[in-house]
Amino acid sequence: VKVAGLFVSSGVIVISKYGQGEIHYLRNIVPKAYFSGPLVILTSKMSASASEIVAQALQDYGVALIVGDKHTFGKGSIQYQTVTDSKADMFFKVTVGRYYTPSGKSTQIDGVAADIVVPTHYAPYKIGEKYLEYPLPQDKVQPAFIDPLTDLDERARRLFQMRYLPYTQRVVLFWKEHLPTLRQQSVERLSKDPDFQILKQKIASIQIRADSLPPNMVDEPILMSVDLQMKEAVNIVKDMMILEIHEEMPRTGSDN
Repeated sequence: VKVAGLFVSSGVIVISKYGQGEIHYLRNIVPKAYFSGPLVILTSKMSASASEIVAQALQDYGVALIVGDKHTFGKGSIQYQTVTDSKADMFFKVTVGRYYTPSGKSTQIDGVAADIVVPTHYAPYKIGEKYLEYPLPQDKVQPAFIDPLTDLDERARRLFQMRYLPYTQRVVLFWKEHLPTLRQQSVERLSKDPDFQILKQKIASIQIRADSLPPNMVDEPILMSVDLQMKEAVNIVKDMMILEIHEEMPRTGSDN
Protein backbone atom coordinates (compact mmCIF):
# COMPACT_ATOMS: atom_id res chain seq x y z
CA VAL A 1 0.00 0.00 0.00
CA LYS A 2 2.81 2.41 0.86
CA VAL A 3 4.65 1.72 -2.40
CA ALA A 4 1.56 2.21 -4.58
CA GLY A 5 0.65 5.25 -2.48
CA LEU A 6 3.72 7.08 -3.74
CA PHE A 7 2.09 7.35 -7.17
CA VAL A 8 -1.59 7.93 -6.36
CA SER A 9 -3.47 10.14 -3.94
CA SER A 10 -5.94 8.75 -1.40
CA GLY A 11 -7.87 5.66 -2.40
CA VAL A 12 -8.27 1.90 -2.22
CA ILE A 13 -5.14 -0.03 -3.20
CA VAL A 14 -6.11 -3.58 -2.24
CA ILE A 15 -9.38 -5.34 -1.52
CA SER A 16 -9.25 -8.51 0.57
CA LYS A 17 -12.08 -11.04 0.62
CA TYR A 18 -12.11 -13.92 3.08
CA GLY A 19 -13.76 -17.33 3.09
CA GLN A 20 -16.97 -16.18 4.79
CA GLY A 21 -17.41 -13.33 2.31
CA GLU A 22 -16.03 -10.62 4.60
CA ILE A 23 -14.46 -7.78 2.60
CA HIS A 24 -11.82 -5.29 3.78
CA TYR A 25 -10.29 -2.35 1.94
CA LEU A 26 -6.64 -1.41 2.34
CA ARG A 27 -6.28 2.29 1.61
CA ASN A 28 -3.72 4.93 0.94
CA ILE A 29 -4.80 7.88 3.10
CA VAL A 30 -2.13 10.38 2.01
CA PRO A 31 -4.01 13.06 0.03
CA LYS A 32 -1.41 13.54 -2.67
CA ALA A 33 0.85 11.54 -4.98
CA TYR A 34 4.57 12.10 -4.61
CA PHE A 35 5.15 11.51 -8.33
CA SER A 36 2.68 11.94 -11.19
CA GLY A 37 4.90 11.84 -14.26
CA PRO A 38 5.46 9.07 -16.84
CA LEU A 39 5.79 5.76 -15.01
CA VAL A 40 6.69 2.28 -16.27
CA ILE A 41 6.65 -0.88 -14.15
CA LEU A 42 8.77 -3.82 -15.29
CA THR A 43 7.35 -7.31 -14.81
CA SER A 44 8.07 -10.90 -15.78
CA LYS A 45 6.41 -14.30 -15.45
CA MET A 46 8.12 -14.55 -12.05
CA SER A 47 6.54 -11.36 -10.68
CA ALA A 48 4.16 -12.64 -8.00
CA SER A 49 1.96 -11.70 -5.07
CA ALA A 50 2.66 -8.23 -3.63
CA SER A 51 4.50 -7.05 -6.74
CA GLU A 52 1.47 -8.04 -8.84
CA ILE A 53 -0.85 -6.08 -6.57
CA VAL A 54 1.27 -2.92 -6.84
CA ALA A 55 1.54 -3.27 -10.63
CA GLN A 56 -2.16 -3.94 -11.22
CA ALA A 57 -3.36 -1.26 -8.78
CA LEU A 58 -1.31 1.41 -10.56
CA GLN A 59 -2.44 0.02 -13.91
CA ASP A 60 -6.07 0.20 -12.75
CA TYR A 61 -5.71 3.88 -11.87
CA GLY A 62 -4.02 4.51 -15.21
CA VAL A 63 -0.94 6.14 -13.73
CA ALA A 64 1.53 3.49 -14.94
CA LEU A 65 2.15 1.26 -17.94
CA ILE A 66 3.22 -2.35 -17.41
CA VAL A 67 6.14 -3.51 -19.56
CA GLY A 68 7.35 -7.11 -19.59
CA ASP A 69 6.28 -10.68 -20.34
CA LYS A 70 2.69 -11.11 -21.54
CA HIS A 71 1.55 -11.79 -18.00
CA THR A 72 2.88 -12.22 -14.46
CA PHE A 73 2.79 -15.32 -12.22
CA GLY A 74 -0.85 -15.05 -11.13
CA LYS A 75 -0.81 -15.39 -7.33
CA GLY A 76 -3.75 -13.53 -5.81
CA SER A 77 -4.50 -15.60 -2.71
CA ILE A 78 -4.01 -14.79 0.98
CA GLN A 79 -2.14 -17.29 3.14
CA TYR A 80 -2.06 -17.58 6.91
CA GLN A 81 0.84 -19.40 8.51
CA THR A 82 -0.03 -21.51 11.54
CA VAL A 83 2.66 -22.51 14.01
CA THR A 84 1.70 -24.81 16.87
CA ASP A 85 5.20 -25.02 18.31
CA SER A 86 7.87 -22.34 17.91
CA LYS A 87 10.51 -25.09 17.70
CA ALA A 88 8.62 -27.17 15.15
CA ASP A 89 10.34 -28.08 11.89
CA MET A 90 7.11 -27.75 9.93
CA PHE A 91 4.07 -25.52 9.82
CA PHE A 92 0.80 -25.22 7.94
CA LYS A 93 0.17 -22.46 5.43
CA VAL A 94 -3.58 -22.10 4.93
CA THR A 95 -5.27 -20.13 2.15
CA VAL A 96 -7.89 -17.92 3.80
CA GLY A 97 -8.89 -15.44 1.11
CA ARG A 98 -8.04 -13.51 -2.02
CA TYR A 99 -6.71 -10.11 -3.02
CA TYR A 100 -8.23 -7.77 -5.59
CA THR A 101 -7.20 -4.39 -6.93
CA PRO A 102 -9.35 -1.23 -7.35
CA SER A 103 -10.88 -2.46 -10.63
CA GLY A 104 -12.26 -5.47 -8.74
CA LYS A 105 -9.98 -7.84 -10.66
CA SER A 106 -7.87 -10.45 -8.92
CA THR A 107 -4.34 -11.24 -10.05
CA GLN A 108 -5.13 -14.92 -9.43
CA ILE A 109 -4.34 -17.22 -12.40
CA ASP A 110 -4.37 -14.52 -15.09
CA GLY A 111 -1.70 -12.36 -13.48
CA VAL A 112 -1.10 -8.79 -14.63
CA ALA A 113 -1.23 -8.32 -18.39
CA ALA A 114 1.54 -6.22 -19.90
CA ASP A 115 0.49 -3.04 -21.68
CA ILE A 116 3.60 -3.31 -23.84
CA VAL A 117 5.20 -6.74 -24.23
CA VAL A 118 8.99 -6.87 -23.90
CA PRO A 119 9.88 -10.50 -23.13
CA THR A 120 12.33 -11.58 -20.46
CA HIS A 121 14.48 -14.72 -20.36
CA TYR A 122 11.52 -16.48 -18.66
CA ALA A 123 9.35 -16.05 -21.77
CA PRO A 124 9.69 -19.60 -23.21
CA TYR A 125 8.92 -21.40 -19.94
CA LYS A 126 5.59 -22.56 -18.47
CA ILE A 127 5.53 -20.43 -15.34
CA GLY A 128 2.52 -19.47 -13.26
CA GLU A 129 0.06 -20.25 -10.49
CA LYS A 130 -2.19 -22.01 -13.01
CA TYR A 131 0.37 -24.81 -13.32
CA LEU A 132 0.26 -25.65 -9.59
CA GLU A 133 -1.99 -28.34 -8.14
CA TYR A 134 -5.54 -27.21 -7.31
CA PRO A 135 -5.15 -23.48 -8.03
CA LEU A 136 -8.05 -21.23 -7.10
CA PRO A 137 -9.96 -19.94 -10.14
CA GLN A 138 -10.01 -16.32 -11.23
CA ASP A 139 -12.89 -14.16 -10.02
CA LYS A 140 -13.88 -10.54 -9.40
CA VAL A 141 -15.51 -8.27 -6.84
CA GLN A 142 -17.17 -4.89 -7.23
CA PRO A 143 -14.74 -2.12 -8.27
CA ALA A 144 -13.67 0.31 -5.56
CA PHE A 145 -12.56 3.37 -7.52
CA ILE A 146 -15.32 5.07 -5.52
CA ASP A 147 -14.61 3.83 -2.00
CA PRO A 148 -17.82 2.47 -0.39
CA LEU A 149 -16.37 2.75 3.15
CA THR A 150 -18.56 -0.23 4.10
CA ASP A 151 -15.91 -1.85 6.27
CA LEU A 152 -15.70 1.17 8.60
CA ASP A 153 -17.84 1.92 11.64
CA GLU A 154 -20.12 4.96 11.57
CA ARG A 155 -17.71 7.31 13.35
CA ALA A 156 -14.78 6.40 11.09
CA ARG A 157 -17.01 6.64 8.02
CA ARG A 158 -17.96 10.24 8.84
CA LEU A 159 -14.31 11.16 9.31
CA PHE A 160 -13.30 9.53 6.02
CA GLN A 161 -16.14 11.25 4.18
CA MET A 162 -14.77 14.63 5.27
CA ARG A 163 -11.01 14.11 5.13
CA TYR A 164 -10.44 11.24 2.71
CA LEU A 165 -13.07 11.03 -0.04
CA PRO A 166 -12.48 14.57 -1.41
CA TYR A 167 -8.87 13.61 -2.22
CA THR A 168 -9.34 10.14 -3.71
CA GLN A 169 -7.45 9.28 -6.87
CA ARG A 170 -9.32 9.52 -10.15
CA VAL A 171 -8.64 7.15 -13.03
CA VAL A 172 -6.17 8.66 -15.49
CA LEU A 173 -7.12 7.88 -19.10
CA PHE A 174 -4.26 9.64 -20.89
CA TRP A 175 -1.82 6.72 -21.17
CA LYS A 176 -4.52 4.22 -22.17
CA GLU A 177 -5.70 6.55 -24.92
CA HIS A 178 -2.17 6.79 -26.30
CA LEU A 179 -1.26 3.14 -25.74
CA PRO A 180 -1.61 2.14 -29.43
CA THR A 181 0.94 4.80 -30.36
CA LEU A 182 3.35 3.78 -27.60
CA ARG A 183 3.03 0.10 -28.55
CA GLN A 184 3.72 0.81 -32.20
CA GLN A 185 6.77 2.90 -31.35
CA SER A 186 8.12 0.08 -29.18
CA VAL A 187 7.48 -2.58 -31.85
CA GLU A 188 9.26 -0.53 -34.50
CA ARG A 189 12.20 0.18 -32.22
CA LEU A 190 12.62 -3.45 -31.15
CA SER A 191 12.41 -4.67 -34.75
CA LYS A 192 15.59 -2.70 -35.44
CA ASP A 193 17.36 -3.56 -32.18
CA PRO A 194 20.09 -6.20 -32.70
CA ASP A 195 19.97 -7.18 -29.02
CA PHE A 196 16.25 -7.94 -29.31
CA GLN A 197 16.86 -10.06 -32.40
CA ILE A 198 19.45 -12.06 -30.46
CA LEU A 199 16.95 -12.57 -27.62
CA LYS A 200 14.27 -13.77 -30.05
CA GLN A 201 16.70 -16.26 -31.56
CA LYS A 202 17.69 -17.59 -28.13
CA ILE A 203 14.05 -17.94 -27.08
CA ALA A 204 13.24 -19.83 -30.29
CA SER A 205 16.25 -22.12 -29.87
CA ILE A 206 15.16 -23.36 -26.44
CA GLN A 207 11.36 -23.23 -26.89
CA ILE A 208 10.95 -26.93 -27.77
CA ARG A 209 13.00 -28.03 -24.76
CA ALA A 210 11.20 -25.54 -22.50
CA ASP A 211 7.85 -26.99 -23.60
CA SER A 212 8.97 -30.45 -22.46
CA LEU A 213 9.99 -29.30 -18.97
CA PRO A 214 7.71 -29.61 -15.94
CA PRO A 215 5.82 -26.39 -15.17
CA ASN A 216 7.59 -23.70 -13.13
CA MET A 217 11.03 -25.05 -13.99
CA VAL A 218 13.77 -23.05 -15.72
CA ASP A 219 16.79 -25.12 -16.72
CA GLU A 220 18.78 -22.70 -18.84
CA PRO A 221 18.57 -18.95 -18.20
CA ILE A 222 19.03 -16.82 -21.29
CA LEU A 223 22.07 -14.64 -20.73
CA MET A 224 22.28 -11.27 -22.46
CA SER A 225 25.05 -8.68 -22.44
CA VAL A 226 22.48 -5.90 -21.90
CA ASP A 227 19.32 -5.55 -19.84
CA LEU A 228 17.03 -5.33 -22.86
CA GLN A 229 13.87 -4.83 -20.83
CA MET A 230 15.34 -1.89 -18.91
CA LYS A 231 16.77 -0.43 -22.10
CA GLU A 232 13.38 -0.49 -23.81
CA ALA A 233 11.60 0.76 -20.69
CA VAL A 234 13.79 3.87 -20.71
CA ASN A 235 12.88 4.45 -24.35
CA ILE A 236 9.17 4.02 -23.58
CA VAL A 237 9.42 6.59 -20.78
CA LYS A 238 11.05 8.98 -23.25
CA ASP A 239 8.13 8.44 -25.63
CA MET A 240 5.72 9.12 -22.76
CA MET A 241 7.51 12.34 -21.87
CA ILE A 242 7.25 13.57 -25.45
CA LEU A 243 3.53 12.73 -25.54
CA GLU A 244 3.00 14.45 -22.22
CA ILE A 245 4.55 17.66 -23.58
CA HIS A 246 2.83 17.66 -26.96
CA GLU A 247 -0.60 16.45 -25.86
CA GLU A 248 -0.83 18.44 -22.61
CA MET A 249 -1.67 15.56 -20.31
CA PRO A 250 -4.47 16.37 -17.85
CA ARG A 251 -3.45 15.93 -14.21
CA THR A 252 -6.78 14.44 -13.20
CA GLY A 253 -8.70 11.61 -14.78
CA SER A 254 -12.30 10.51 -14.52
CA ASP A 255 -14.34 8.81 -11.86
CA ASN A 256 -14.95 5.16 -12.64
